[in-house]
Amino acid sequence: MKKFLKIFDTLFLLASPIAILFFLLGAIMLPVELKEHPNYLAALEEGITTKALVDHIYDDGDIHIIFTETDGEQTYRILETEYYTPDVIASLQLDTTHTIRYVPNSYDVAPVLEAHIAQVYAYRQDLSGLYFILLTSWLIIVIRPDFLYAGYVKNMNALFDRNLDALQEGES
Repeated sequence: MKKFLKIFDTLFLLASPIAILFFLLGAIMLPVELKEHPNYLAALEEGITTKALVDHIYDDGDIHIIFTETDGEQTYRILETEYYTPDVIASLQLDTTHTIRYVPNSYDVAPVLEAHIAQVYAYRQDLSGLYFILLTSWLIIVIRPDFLYAGYVKNMNALFDRNLDALQEGES
């Protein structure tokens, strides 16, 4: 059992520099990801409604639509289907016309179906992968925080061996 724990401890020691980086990246990305959908909805509030024609369905499920913008120019966008139920997606057939809400002159904000905008508002992005990275990296840092103290310790071997008595002697 001690051999298994020693191997486990060594793996955590080797993973701790990467865990520090992943934790910092995850901590930076979490607020960005949490604000992405509310910002998208705020941009859609200023959107315009119009009729759009479905002219192509991609293999990944995205829908290509064509519509006329307010300036009279015909344009196209991709209608992302991640927000809608399978019944709504099934209704999006080739050469069908639907009312959409879009933001003029903004290709960053994908159009949505006006009749099913409540589903877009109710959508919750899956952030389980980001939470997993944050929790796992935090756990590794808590178990083996050695690299966090690398600049403060003179006797690194004592730190890596978890010999606190030798570590205190080396600092005095």
